[in-house]
Amino acid sequence: MAGSMIQMTATTGRDNSTMNTSENTINTTCLSFPDDPTKCDSILAVRKTAAAISLIFVVFMIFIIIVYRKYEYFSQRLILYLNISAFMGITAYLMDLPDSDGPLCQFQGFWLQWWDGAILVWVCSINFSLFMLVIFEISTEKYEWAYVAISFGCPLMVACLPFYGSQYGPAGAWCWVKNNIGWRLGLYYAPLYVLLFVMLATDIYILWAVKKKVKAYHGRDPGHEQKMKMMHKDVKTLLRFPLVFLALAIFPLINRIHNAVDDEANFVLVMLHTISSSIMGMCNAFVYSLDDETRGNTKPARIWMQIRGWKPRRKSEIREYPTEERGQPHIQLEFVDVGLDNDVFQNEVVEDLEEKPSL
Repeated sequence: MAGSMIQMTATTGRDNSTMNTSENTINTTCLSFPDDPTKCDSILAVRKTAAAISLIFVVFMIFIIIVYRKYEYFSQRLILYLNISAFMGITAYLMDLPDSDGPLCQFQGFWLQWWDGAILVWVCSINFSLFMLVIFEISTEKYEWAYVAISFGCPLMVACLPFYGSQYGPAGAWCWVKNNIGWRLGLYYAPLYVLLFVMLATDIYILWAVKKKVKAYHGRDPGHEQKMKMMHKDVKTLLRFPLVFLALAIFPLINRIHNAVDDEANFVLVMLHTISSSIMGMCNAFVYSLDDETRGNTKPARIWMQIRGWKPRRKSEIREYPTEERGQPHIQLEFVDVGLDNDVFQNEVVEDLEEKPSL
């Protein structure tokens, strides 16, 4: 009996030791909810699922831009850069929950800060390009190198700042800037909302200016009227990007403010923050697909025809919008991708050519 009691005590001791070890392991991997690690499991599952779906949508968008040769147009290349940034950022959301404030955790925080910042700057770049084109009728395509350097380089430099003072660490469902409201507002949320509202105001002004120009050229200059109509279509599409950013940034901001005033995490806010941050790529793809032409290009049969007929295209001059040469009829030449082996040209005659005298 005494032996049995000793054996039971030893067994109980081992069980308690195992439980304590398990709890310690769970607590270090579930920093937001150490008393209920199942919540962390739910957050991790939702984050990875949403990020995986977003990744699929982003890859598909990049595929559509490449297979239909949309990258030949400057505005589409800007959207391509935006999707590359989204792709890189999503990879961080596919990582596991951080188990400590170590090198992997700091890398995840740095990676998120860099590419989330790059996405924001690329949206600003797209709006700036459109503003210059519509308001001043100046194409900034020759400064594409500057767009790339600024939109990728500036967020990279900003992402390096938190290494000073070791500000990167566990931040809830992933690693980012530690619970320091000053750093969080200064690095991301303050620039985010300032730039979003500036972009919204700019896009509304551009939309108004395009409508005004369309009316002014109606019936007078068919070529310029067509140009304004194409710009108007682009503005309506691009206006949706900052709106999506604004909507998806609401819950993350609320959750970070809650973190600043209360040390105890709120499961609902953390979950909404996780979903909002993880579906950015999917929402961008949805905005991009609202265009009728893009929706038509997603049909499997058309994609297959395009793939079969895809080949490197010879170098040619491609313009964003039709332009008029002095003393020459205004004819826009553009490639029409129909999936055939030979390139087919579509001639859009804007001004009537001189008619032949009748015999």
